[in-house]
Amino acid sequence: MIAEDGTISFVQELLDLLDGFLREYEERRGPLGSDLERGLVITYLLGVLRCDARAIGECVARAPAFGSIHPRLVYEECVGRNPEIVTERQKWIAREIARRGWLNLPERVD
Repeated sequence: MIAEDGTISFVQELLDLLDGFLREYEERRGPLGSDLERGLVITYLLGVLRCDARAIGECVARAPAFGSIHPRLVYEECVGRNPEIVTERQKWIAREIARRGWLNLPERVD
């Protein structure tokens, strides 16, 4: 989660979580029949994760320690300064998704 250079990433943990869910889903419901089905299930799972993470963030943001400044604004400003890091992370994620056999994705990120 914390790299040698101090960067933080939960990508590996999230991919492992999704991998586990896909296995459990296929054990209960049978194999996903196509890339479209797999892509839709993954997209839905990511939506649920995003919703849960946002709900946690909103609860934390209400802490009196933050006053009137929403902590998400600080994060968004930091990410905005490093778009090349985001692009490289997305390329790595595309390769990892393909390696896991979920979907074939282009490394190119628009």
